[in-house]
Amino acid sequence: MQLRRAREMIVNMIDDPDRYTSHYSTFSAAVALSAVYDYEPHPRNDPMVYILDRFLGAALPATTPEKAILFKMFPFLWRIPDWLPGSFLKREAKTACEWSVKAVETPYEYAQERMVSPSSSYRATD
Repeated sequence: MQLRRAREMIVNMIDDPDRYTSHYSTFSAAVALSAVYDYEPHPRNDPMVYILDRFLGAALPATTPEKAILFKMFPFLWRIPDWLPGSFLKREAKTACEWSVKAVETPYEYAQERMVSPSSSYRATD
């Protein structure tokens, strides 16, 4: 499975070298999703890979040690309103939390659907 995905990634990089970061994301997500959930993502523009990319894009900047220390030292930051200037830390954390729920729930729902009807697939039609 990993070799097949690696070959797909190489073909995608040859076909569209400008989007190499997307190909790496698709490869890593495809290996994990295939092993854990028996999900076969499309080589390009897969909805579940998109969700995982958005989660990582939101979570990594929001979970730096500096920001964690700020919230630990000043817990009242969690209580300030979202509209207040300077509450970007709270907004980043909220966005990361929303995407993390989607990143966990979407593959789980797919696996549940597959258990009910094994022939159904989450993949978009080609």
